[in-house]
Amino acid sequence: MKILFVNQKPFNNPSGAERSAINVAVGLSKIGHQVECLYCGDETRTDSWKIEGQSITAHSVKSDSIHSEFELSQSARDLLSWLQNHNLSSYDVIHSHNSAGHIAVGKLENQDVTKVGTVRDYKWLCEGDAMCHTTGNDFNSCTDLDCCDSLIAETRCSSRLSNRGRYFMPIRLVRTAYRQSIQQRIKNGLSDIDHVISISKLIKNILVSNTSLSTTDVTTIYNSVLLDSYPEPQSNTNNELLFVGSLKPQKGILEAIKSFSLISDRIQEYELIVAGDGRLRSDAEDLVAEFSLSRRVRFVGHVDRDTILQLYSQASVVLYPSVWPEPFGRVSIEAMASGTPIVGSKFGAIPEVLDDWPSSRIADPTDNEQFSQEILQVLDSDHAPKKLSKESVYSHLIAADKHEKLYVELNQ
Repeated sequence: MKILFVNQKPFNNPSGAERSAINVAVGLSKIGHQVECLYCGDETRTDSWKIEGQSITAHSVKSDSIHSEFELSQSARDLLSWLQNHNLSSYDVIHSHNSAGHIAVGKLENQDVTKVGTVRDYKWLCEGDAMCHTTGNDFNSCTDLDCCDSLIAETRCSSRLSNRGRYFMPIRLVRTAYRQSIQQRIKNGLSDIDHVISISKLIKNILVSNTSLSTTDVTTIYNSVLLDSYPEPQSNTNNELLFVGSLKPQKGILEAIKSFSLISDRIQEYELIVAGDGRLRSDAEDLVAEFSLSRRVRFVGHVDRDTILQLYSQASVVLYPSVWPEPFGRVSIEAMASGTPIVGSKFGAIPEVLDDWPSSRIADPTDNEQFSQEILQVLDSDHAPKKLSKESVYSHLIAADKHEKLYVELNQ
């Protein structure tokens, strides 16, 4: 089959969502399918990517809104324009992988091609903002516009919109109207797609509850990893606890530091490695200094892919203290693929992903005492390093096989 993946951001972008999509593309290529990618870029061009030995044709369409998820309408128009101006009859499947893609692909008419969409988050599907589910704030009455990155970006967008013309509209009014408009466009796009894939049962439940989709319209296929790219598990790891993720409130970096501080005297030979960056970095560094742990907490910032895989394999335990409901939780399968134990948050899909994994623990990250005790439990356990098998549902080849079966079924 010939398959076109559609996304707002470049598929070789290092973020988790794009990595998850490209892993499926690699898997499909390995089992004999031709996969091409369409995304918004700085210019319109076609490139040939070589990823994991697979050749993937990448089409970039010029768009001025590639850096903001809150300019989805323009991204969707740019993607749709490319699709409408190209002969799509050679494709068997057009598969969108983010909200702008869903809007664009959903609007395709009179095209004899199967349309599929993968939903990777729920921030545009719920009536409130994702962070509000954790903070307890009501989206429409919340005054803390800094409570999460999405609200900050949305406020910027609203400020621009509200100052157009000769009148001024309250930011909150524009923000809410804009959100509701985008929500409806995404829901319309999903309803016009032949079948929807969710990356977790959590996302499937949200889709069924918040859209016109039924349970039969949605299939859950988990995100995957390229297992061959991960080093073999080490029996003698460094004395390191590892946090991987953006340094923003919902990812729980401050909770990780607080939990580490509670047990630092009991595990004096261990240090905490923080791989990632973000607007909470200075707050995190201040908290480390407050606990007198500056010599035992190391901030390494953003690191390349090879380095992060090495950090995973060297760590004694991975900390995943997200305080918001993760739609999937890619750090979980990265740790599992590395054979490294993990203490994960009880929120969102993390417990679903870590279900029955022998070297994992689940805890409430907002309860620092509980989370720290689970870290000790993992460090005191004698689990032999275990890596995900190629038969795991998180293997990119298994994920590709599931996609192939779905495509074939939809094309019959």
